[in-house]
Amino acid sequence: KKMRYIVSEVQYDSGVQRTAGTKARNDVETILSKEGYKKITIEKKIKKSELKFKSISYHFSCFKEWKNAFLKTKIEKDDEVVIQFPPINHTLFFAGLIKKYVKKGATIKLLIHDMEILRTATRDDISLLKKFRINFEEKKTLKAASSIIVHNSSMLKKLISLGITKDKLINLKIFDYLIEDKGKIYKNRLATKDDPVIIAGALRKHKAGYVYNLPSNVNFNLYGVGYDDSKKDNINYFGSYPADNLPFELFGSFGLVWDGMSSETCKGSFGEYLRINNPHKTSLYLASGIPVIIWSKAALAEFIEKNKCGITVDSLYEIADKLKSMTDKEYEDIKKNVQAISPKLKNGYYTKKSIEA
Repeated sequence: KKMRYIVSEVQYDSGVQRTAGTKARNDVETILSKEGYKKITIEKKIKKSELKFKSISYHFSCFKEWKNAFLKTKIEKDDEVVIQFPPINHTLFFAGLIKKYVKKGATIKLLIHDMEILRTATRDDISLLKKFRINFEEKKTLKAASSIIVHNSSMLKKLISLGITKDKLINLKIFDYLIEDKGKIYKNRLATKDDPVIIAGALRKHKAGYVYNLPSNVNFNLYGVGYDDSKKDNINYFGSYPADNLPFELFGSFGLVWDGMSSETCKGSFGEYLRINNPHKTSLYLASGIPVIIWSKAALAEFIEKNKCGITVDSLYEIADKLKSMTDKEYEDIKKNVQAISPKLKNGYYTKKSIEA
């Protein structure tokens, strides 16, 4: 009987355990475990000497962790292994390991969270050596895998242009966002279209510069770490909450999905990345019952338009007029469409569907 596995990664550095964590990865593990996938745990203790410049010994010792975990699991022909990509414990020798098991007849599925090859490797402030490593590691690994779950149709096309064969690629459409909400109350259920627009996520200047250039004719409610700005009349900052509590704290008319330095358009490496990426905050908003405002050129704009669960804008300066011209009935209709998608995201529907594909 074929076995199905999901890899669970943990790192220990300087005495701290750092799970690959983040909500998105944990949710995938939870969804697949419930579907009967057994966990393969990769635990890497990073030595001080390896940290200096992620030395070659780091790559060897990471590879050893992966190899030993796979050997111990006794992965056979016809077994299926799901690996969340990019691996936290990454190694230059990763593709070789995958190739070996694919040759053996196992199915190795990658579920993509981030494409450093399309995000970090495009930045000007990254060394050539790091760009080379990312390109080398990621491309080889993607080519070696049996199948790859990609965020959306834009990312799918992008991977084909990098030389990945089309029949390997599966479209996730949107990330799930598991919420345990038995008996809990969403503050947002009473929101109207005239309430502030929500911005949730990392609010540090270098990552989300647009947050410091927001239009003054719209009110915003901010949630997340790293916000530092003088008091502005149209901005309320609520601090940060753990991912599992956040859905019950958010309050506003719409959730904003935007990135980069400018409020005119999404640009720079973080802004451009929206053209192929599924930002997890989109799933947070929709799962929490909140409609979305998203950049019109973002890959996920297609999903929002198709499911009528939000609006798209070219610039943040369009928001005020768009909300002004929207009727209460139109807003309620959008909210109903969000309510139809929300339970799917809260229960892992899109992950399960793509894994079965």
